[in-house]
Amino acid sequence: MARKKSKKNGMASGLFEKVRRNRGVLFLVIGAALLIGMGSTAVRTVLSSGTFEIRKVTVNNIKGYSFNEDEGKIRERYLGRNIFSIDLKQTEGLIRNDFGHFKRVEVRRILPDTLYVEIISREPIAVIDSLGGVIIDREGFVLDIGNEPKNLTKIIGVNFIFKSPAKGSIISNRNLDKALVLLKAVDEIFSGTRTEVDSIDVSDSRNTTLSVKGVLIKMGADNFRSKLEKLREIIRDPDMDIVDMNYIDLRFDDAVLSPR
Repeated sequence: MARKKSKKNGMASGLFEKVRRNRGVLFLVIGAALLIGMGSTAVRTVLSSGTFEIRKVTVNNIKGYSFNEDEGKIRERYLGRNIFSIDLKQTEGLIRNDFGHFKRVEVRRILPDTLYVEIISREPIAVIDSLGGVIIDREGFVLDIGNEPKNLTKIIGVNFIFKSPAKGSIISNRNLDKALVLLKAVDEIFSGTRTEVDSIDVSDSRNTTLSVKGVLIKMGADNFRSKLEKLREIIRDPDMDIVDMNYIDLRFDDAVLSPR
């Protein structure tokens, strides 16, 4: 009898030990469930609260070519939404996809009710002398059509025979590529004096020409960088005023200067 009783006591003791060990786990599970429930309630409260409804969308266009109607569309899209329902990274990607002329987009929350959108637009670099003016950036991205700002370099000799470009597209054209390479070199060598280049004419494949301060610069078909460096030295000559020239021919080892 004593042995049977001892066996029963051992089983009871083992069962008690299991319950004791599992009690901590049970408390953790119950605690986690309570926290999840409280968290879900808090999230629902925040998402349904009028306090965090977006009442203002601030669009800050740092530089470049902007479209007021597009900025208005951004405001219209997000006004009235809960500020915490906005996935910032996803929103940045959506805006970049929908508005191709925005080169960089950053979205931030300003609690309780303001969404701040900072954009850097593509910067206009030239206008193609076609279709009433095709404004492009340095990648050939079309910013606008039918407009010819006077402060942009005009590109002559880019024709659209089979298909006209659309706003928001990137132009693929050999003559335009040549003009953009030349503009980039001008930017680098002349340190920001690109606006003094009135026009680039790429209509003749054997001789690309520039107009600088109304003076014709004959560049030939290649070696643009070295020729621009030579032009820079000519312009820097204190005894030389480029506006007194009829044209400057850089196609030869020694530049040919033709006075007016």
